[in-house]
Amino acid sequence: MGLPPAARRGSMTFMRLNMTAIFLVIVPVLAAPAAAQSFRGEATALDGATILLSAMGHSDITARILGIDVPAMDAATGDGWFARAALDDILAAGGRTLTCQQYGEADGQPLVHCVLDGGGQRDVGLAMVAAGWAVPQRRYLRANAARIRGGLATSYEQAERAARRAGKGRWARMPGR
Repeated sequence: MGLPPAARRGSMTFMRLNMTAIFLVIVPVLAAPAAAQSFRGEATALDGATILLSAMGHSDITARILGIDVPAMDAATGDGWFARAALDDILAAGGRTLTCQQYGEADGQPLVHCVLDGGGQRDVGLAMVAAGWAVPQRRYLRANAARIRGGLATSYEQAERAARRAGKGRWARMPGR
């Protein structure tokens, strides 16, 4: 027979309150963005914007450097191969050990902002732009300025202008830099 109607109403109210409390606690946790993951390890250039990071304490990670575009490896000009060589030189000059912070994914690969541990915490993406082998992804950098270092877009754009003026990297062969 169960509970009398008045008792059922009380237990239903109690049940609704519990469900509301659970909803108010769980939904914000599920909706909150995941904390950015950090990686540290030895890096190898796979192309001008992709690294293989032998992360200490993790399996190897293939990651894309945040905020830059580079020539494709299959480009007829060979610029993709030069970009890969430039990234490899930058990594070698800094001792190859990177600290990277993940800011999402692209094509199933982590998007990472990396700095070289040796050589004064050098920003790898910025170094590629300054060398003339990468260009900033302006729209992405500006749209995500609050999540990543706010001045990244400006410093990448300044480095690109300087590389163009100096005729560095791929700008060396382009008329009207």
